[in-house]
Amino acid sequence: MDPPVLISRREATYPDEVRRQRIEGSVVVQGTVSTEGVLGEIKVLESSDSRLTDLALDAFRVWRYKPALCAGEPIEAYVTATFSFKLDR
Repeated sequence: MDPPVLISRREATYPDEVRRQRIEGSVVVQGTVSTEGVLGEIKVLESSDSRLTDLALDAFRVWRYKPALCAGEPIEAYVTATFSFKLDR
């Protein structure tokens, strides 16, 4: 099996309001890559703050992949991504 290959991604925005509140952390998400390379079901595996969760999900939903292949045929597969939100020091 060949795993999905990320071909297009958008970084999560870190809005000034959230920065001013000094909120840092990370969000781990998992999604199902369809045979067309788009994300279907998405779930949050871990998050340090709900405001960061929304930012990560907004970015992750538009990621596109070359689908996974099994014997040369596209198949659904899971991918996991971690979004880190760190303030400049």
